[in-house]
Amino acid sequence: MTTAARLGRLENVGGRDVGPSRTRSPSGAAGPDAAQHWHDGLMAVTAVVREWDEPEGWGVLDAPETPGGCWAHWSSIAVDGFRSLAPDQDVQLEWEPAEQDGYSYRALRTWPVGVDPVDHDLSEQDGACSSTLTIRFDDDPS
Repeated sequence: MTTAARLGRLENVGGRDVGPSRTRSPSGAAGPDAAQHWHDGLMAVTAVVREWDEPEGWGVLDAPETPGGCWAHWSSIAVDGFRSLAPDQDVQLEWEPAEQDGYSYRALRTWPVGVDPVDHDLSEQDGACSSTLTIRFDDDPS
């Protein structure tokens, strides 16, 4: 099945074509009772992972709202534990228009369909990585 077929047909809402995730819940219910994920004024759309480079920690997600693909980094994955995606995985996607590695869109936050997103508290991090190493030598017996 193609990505377009998995995502469903485009619907005309208010004179513009939008993907089904803008008007329907994952169960197919329409209208105000449809399950939607809103965060910081962004609504998540349903996407499919086209490819994921595990060693480099990035990949491309496909959604009708992001033609040509949406670049995603592991840091945008909103799950507990190890953050990774797999090809053909269905995900929720919050995105922004941005030029990133040849793609016109960049993921702000993404998580697997059917689970609640986890917000990672970055308030105590300053953007730099740090580590420590302690070496202890045994006392010289002589």
